Amino acid sequence: MKRCTAIIVLLILLLCSLPACQREQEMERPVNFYYRTAELHYQTDSTVINAEQRECIRFENTRQILEHYLQGPQSAALRSPFPAGLRLISMENDPKLFIIYLSQEFASLTDLDLMIACGCIAHTCMDLTGAECVSIRVDGALLNGQTEIRIDRDTLMLLDNCTPKEE
Repeated sequence: MKRCTAIIVLLILLLCSLPACQREQEMERPVNFYYRTAELHYQTDSTVINAEQRECIRFENTRQILEHYLQGPQSAALRSPFPAGLRLISMENDPKLFIIYLSQEFASLTDLDLMIACGCIAHTCMDLTGAECVSIRVDGALLNGQTEIRIDRDTLMLLDNCTPKEE
């Protein structure tokens, strides 16, 4: 009986350690952080958003990685699209939808600046979590008149197909 109990306890401990091993393996892979390109060249093949690959071994979870991401890029070729002082308030993650709540500073962005920042966050969160859709929210504030901005893999592409106004 003692032997059977010991085997059951050992199996339970083994099963409990599997998610931790999986989480550690996920954090060991490089992560792409997406930021705005420092110099925008309109009506060319250059992109507005580019990736910067980072090692995230020292971080224990998705929250720590995203807090690090919001600090901005390391490359001089990229620039943070986020307002100063922006913080991650909370997040909810399920396989299809990742919801991220940001501090009030994010609500100060409008129009193109807001869309670029949302595109950067969505792309980073989708790559990091595997979610199909990202919902970006600010508690107690609207984003261009909306309670949330949802971006999925199909709506992520930002194209510059506008003709400049002639002055």
